[in-house]
Amino acid sequence: MIQNIVTYAGQILITIYHKGFDSDIRSRNIKKIRKIGKYNLIFEEKVVPDNIVDTVIGWTWKFEGLLQVDEDKNPYSGSVCAYIQEYVYLNKPNKIFSIKDDKYSLKIPIEQFKEINKFVKKYTGLNIEKNPMCYGNILLYDSHIGLYHAKQEEGIVVKELNSNTIVIVKFIKDKMVVSTKIVNVTQYTKELEIISDRKWDCHDIEIYKDNELIYINKNVSYIRRIQLNMNIIGQSKKVKLNKLLEEFVIKGESSEQVSIIGDEIDELENLYIKSNYSIGNRLKQEIDDNMVVFISPGELNKAMNIITNVLGSDYDAIWIFDPYFTDNQKITHIMDWMRIITHSNINSKNINIAFFCKNKEKAYGVKEMIEFIKEDSVIIDVLKKKESLGIHFYQTKAPIHDRFIITSKGDEYSGIAIGTSFNSLGENHYCIHKLTHIASKNIWSNLKVWLEDGNIIDSGEI
Repeated sequence: MIQNIVTYAGQILITIYHKGFDSDIRSRNIKKIRKIGKYNLIFEEKVVPDNIVDTVIGWTWKFEGLLQVDEDKNPYSGSVCAYIQEYVYLNKPNKIFSIKDDKYSLKIPIEQFKEINKFVKKYTGLNIEKNPMCYGNILLYDSHIGLYHAKQEEGIVVKELNSNTIVIVKFIKDKMVVSTKIVNVTQYTKELEIISDRKWDCHDIEIYKDNELIYINKNVSYIRRIQLNMNIIGQSKKVKLNKLLEEFVIKGESSEQVSIIGDEIDELENLYIKSNYSIGNRLKQEIDDNMVVFISPGELNKAMNIITNVLGSDYDAIWIFDPYFTDNQKITHIMDWMRIITHSNINSKNINIAFFCKNKEKAYGVKEMIEFIKEDSVIIDVLKKKESLGIHFYQTKAPIHDRFIITSKGDEYSGIAIGTSFNSLGENHYCIHKLTHIASKNIWSNLKVWLEDGNIIDSGEI
């Protein structure tokens, strides 16, 4: 049996055993070291006796079962299934995890954690990204490889089958099972042909040994033809410009060429497939993913529902970027928003608003905004109950064009981009874009650098 151990700062992160490989390897000692952060990350591999698993103790519970091909916890590539026994320990490595509020969280930066995951994947084959709680556990694998290939369009050939084996193959065409074959193998068989009764384009296969499932793979398909769609692009043209750039390059016209390698597809079948795909793709394009919402004049409530959902969400910090947030002609609009912000997440101590004020006759500065808030008849009730609202104002040197609301909770970010200012949400045509975690984090990271690069000229807190 092969043993893999990964340690970090001298602490075991994960132990993995692979059964059945040592007969070919006999002796093996591999050690790989990489420094992540302050500590060394070490992978070690060696041959150990099969009965070493009998010494495993102290685990809380055990999972076991057959992993299909390409499952997250399956460390093997290709057409290999794996029977897994996972010994689960609740005490996780404290060099990478900390426990708080009855759950584990990362103790190290996410970038370092990702690098550790890549290292584990590279040397053990285990993709741990979706199962980080595998750290601290012991995993035992027994692999089963499926050896089979297509017999042109007739069926498949399965190889190296032992006695007392059952093979079940379901041939599939257009997501329908068109033929099922069950074969009992009573003696060792080097090659077994299994032929479909009808045309098929993929198949499922299950192999049982002594009535126990040892191999399964679904939707197995084979390349029967390759269609190469090539675009041949003509010479580009350069157009001289005055203001934007010195010149702009316009790509040349393209012509398409199609080349098919392998079996030609039936003309009527090709028409059917292309039409089905084209219409289905057109329908898919019409599905609203709700990530971009268009707002028309008079749809203030529609915009407010989206924005207040963000303001009322569970966050540690929130940043509002609106260059015209303190426009004095719309101060009553803004004070309404300040009332909403104040009451939406009353426990938050980290509400940040960044704005631009070039002309004090047209917009209020930090001190004026704080005085307005202190005198507001609704907000004053909140101030009576708490020492501070936790609202921070930042006056910037220059305006940014787009408006953003970015929230963060731990390492998770979310937000929206708004195509107009808070003081004109019901007056213009614009879009509200719902931002993903990555987009929100990237926007916040760039704006944070911009703010810290001397672009804050005044700040205050209430």
